[in-house]
Amino acid sequence: MAIVSDVIYLVDSTRLKPLPEGEASVPHPAWAWDHAKAKESVRRLAALERASSAPATTGRCAARALRPVLESAAERY
Repeated sequence: MAIVSDVIYLVDSTRLKPLPEGEASVPHPAWAWDHAKAKESVRRLAALERASSAPATTGRCAARALRPVLESAAERY
């Protein structure tokens, strides 16, 4: 179990609009102390191949597809 805060967003953090179903993003560099480290953290979480994350409770990130969602989020910006 990892307890983290704001690792991924389910909204576009520059426009504050929801992302399409099944997408996530790393917070925009304006909201991160160290954007490169934030992206690396998301990649490390993806590598754990966890079955769920807190956003999954909203039904937005399907458990079987969590790793690709996280990997894609780490590639944005």
